Amino acid sequence: TKNYTIDDVIERFIYEYPEDEQYVKRLDKELKLIKKKGLSNYLIRATEILKMTNYIPHVTRGSCGSSLVCYLLGISNVDPIENNISFARFLNEYRNNLPDIDFDFPHYLRDEVFLKLELKWPNQVARISNHVHWHEKSALREAIRKVGITKRIAKEDIHSFVKSLPDDKRALVQKYKTELEDTFRHYSLHCGGIVFFHEGIPDKLVINRKTLSQIVYDKKDISKSKQFKIDILSSKGLSQLIDICGRDIDFTDCPYDEATYKLLQSGDNIGITLAESPLMRKALMKIKPKSIDDIALCLAIIRPAAKDARIKNNDIDYETEFVYDDDAIKLLSK
Repeated sequence: TKNYTIDDVIERFIYEYPEDEQYVKRLDKELKLIKKKGLSNYLIRATEILKMTNYIPHVTRGSCGSSLVCYLLGISNVDPIENNISFARFLNEYRNNLPDIDFDFPHYLRDEVFLKLELKWPNQVARISNHVHWHEKSALREAIRKVGITKRIAKEDIHSFVKSLPDDKRALVQKYKTELEDTFRHYSLHCGGIVFFHEGIPDKLVINRKTLSQIVYDKKDISKSKQFKIDILSSKGLSQLIDICGRDIDFTDCPYDEATYKLLQSGDNIGITLAESPLMRKALMKIKPKSIDDIALCLAIIRPAAKDARIKNNDIDYETEFVYDDDAIKLLSK
């Protein structure tokens, strides 16, 4: 496998950039850090995945949208300088692990992407796992099963049921629960994370071999081993968009449509993928979006603040109580 250099990365730029000082300085900074962190191979792999699947509409999201190099390579469609996005979200001097890149494909075409990956790089691309652990509730249910009780118990009744057990059985349930909590339970398949092993996937890591082999590593292991993860994810919303618009979608063409915004402002959001929760309805009705930025603010409450927002019963001051990642980065850097 070729060991790609920064010059190889530059050769693959598909966009030109203005020769003004801001772009030149930003590009120089990014290229130096990408070289230092050894990311050239992985960025080129990402471009090869997109080239290989260029007839399948995709959305790139996540922190790579803050990289001018990713933009010039065509990995992202966002000019981070034009949009005032800090590169530090993707990569910075103090980050001791590597970032990842997230690609969303239509949900019914993702298996085709996995097949193409295996055909192009046989035994070099693996899917990672989740490490599932016993937690309080699951450990309690398993402890009850271990003492021989297999009947179904409703979640609201489980604590009172345990209290009603004879002392010896109750003590045994508590003992098993304590032993199980926070211990490893089983592997599950990560929703889309893949990693490259350019010299071949080590047999000792393989759990099972399918279209792409599943390995024992989870995302924490990938981080510790300084490997680069690409997420090949599926989006039902993208599938629906293709059904409506066809495959030739221009994501930069988002004209203002008054009827659509009135629909959102009224909270009529049932059936809108990723946006039909009661919390989203409240946010749409309160913010009354008139632009893409307003819609982005509504989406921002879902991750990671949905739980807190529910607790506050949506009495959130959207003018003052939200700080975006980039705002926080700039504040901290000062």
